[in-house]
Amino acid sequence: MIRPGAWTVWAFLSLLLPAGSGLAAGAVPAAAVVAATPAVKETTGLAKDVAAIPLDVIDVLRLPLGIVQVVACPLPEVSAADGCRNMGKGVVAPFALVFDILRLPYEVVNHAGNVANSGGLPVK
Repeated sequence: MIRPGAWTVWAFLSLLLPAGSGLAAGAVPAAAVVAATPAVKETTGLAKDVAAIPLDVIDVLRLPLGIVQVVACPLPEVSAADGCRNMGKGVVAPFALVFDILRLPYEVVNHAGNVANSGGLPVK
């Protein structure tokens, strides 16, 4: 888990500050750091939600892996129990993938609203 520390805040602020802003490399106002901290926290939360989708795609491949393991269970070091476990996870994975994809727009709006409500962004 990535925790928002000083380096993540500085990396986030370096993306926000234009090159000719007149601020020296180490002269970032403390108010900017305090204002960016909630945005970094919500951004890492959103990154976790986005990272769940490729993991679900990988889990879809467990179904054919489980089938191969069950068929090949007479071979040494291949068990039918592992194959059944992988088949079970492979059957559930497409539903988890669809759920995560459909939930993603809600999470984007939710994280953006949390940043706006925490004082990280000015609300007009």
